[in-house]
Amino acid sequence: ADQVECGEVHEYCPTGSGNDPFSVSPGYYTTGGGTSNRTRSVQQPCEVGFYCDGGVRMPCPDGTYGRRPKQQSRLCSGYCPKGHECPEGTIAPVKCPQGTYATGGNWACNTCPGRNQEADRIQTCVDSRRCCGY
Repeated sequence: ADQVECGEVHEYCPTGSGNDPFSVSPGYYTTGGGTSNRTRSVQQPCEVGFYCDGGVRMPCPDGTYGRRPKQQSRLCSGYCPKGHECPEGTIAPVKCPQGTYATGGNWACNTCPGRNQEADRIQTCVDSRRCCGY
C-alpha cells in the first residue's frame, strides 16, 4: 500500500484513513514515514525517561527524571531530589556517592571541596555542601 503525506508532526494517518489526519494523543509521539517522517501512520506512547509534546518525543532534561511513561511536560516526573543526580533521560534518580553532594534539581553531583578519604569516610549525608565534613 502506498503511504500518503499526513499533516504536521502532531498528526498521524492510520493505515486506511487516506490522508485524513488524526490528532496525536497527549503523551504520545508519531512514527512512520522513513527519514522525512511525512507519512506518519502510527502514534506510540512516550517511554520512561522521555516526554512527548505535540507529537515529538524528547528526553527528560538534565536535572529531571521520567519514572512513568506518557509524560507530557519537560518537567517529566519532577526535579531530581536532593542527594541525587539526574542526567538527561534519567528514569530513576541516582544517589550521589560519598565525597559528593547535590542540593536538588542536579544533573550531576558536586564534588566536595577539599575532598579526602577521611572526610569521605565521615560524610553522613549527600544533600548539601555542609555534608562534606571538611
